[in-house]
Amino acid sequence: ADAKIFPTRRFGVAAWDVLTPTAGVMSGEVSSLAELDGIRICAGIPAVPADCGAGEFPQECGLDAWVSYTKGCYLGQEVMARIQSMGSLRRILRQVAGPVVVGQELKTPEGKTAGVVRSAAGDAGLALVSVDLAEGTELGGVRIGAPAQMPAR
Repeated sequence: ADAKIFPTRRFGVAAWDVLTPTAGVMSGEVSSLAELDGIRICAGIPAVPADCGAGEFPQECGLDAWVSYTKGCYLGQEVMARIQSMGSLRRILRQVAGPVVVGQELKTPEGKTAGVVRSAAGDAGLALVSVDLAEGTELGGVRIGAPAQMPAR
């Protein structure tokens, strides 16, 4: 009776979020956090702070739609505006496919580190990689895919 239910696309698929009091009992199918995380990763949706933490800019992680370029007076506003106007990112969060584990370094044939896997679920993952890597590039059996993207608000 005290439940709040609302539609969401948080994990890239149409679903419902249900908030209940802690003592409440809900009927229905329960998914594990690992299952939901796998769906998120396969959909290319970043998680904070796993994929995009304090050391990354929101634009590097597909969170551009969630950054205000018109609101005034917030910490980091000048940096956000500079990134928008100059497009000076060096890294980007991308989907990756292949045998991946969290923390795995993706290396070029010359041995240079070109990225790091931030989230993984089976043969799917999200990795923060150099913006110079084109979609379809293979690094040690791992294929670079499309940029990660938070669903629009």
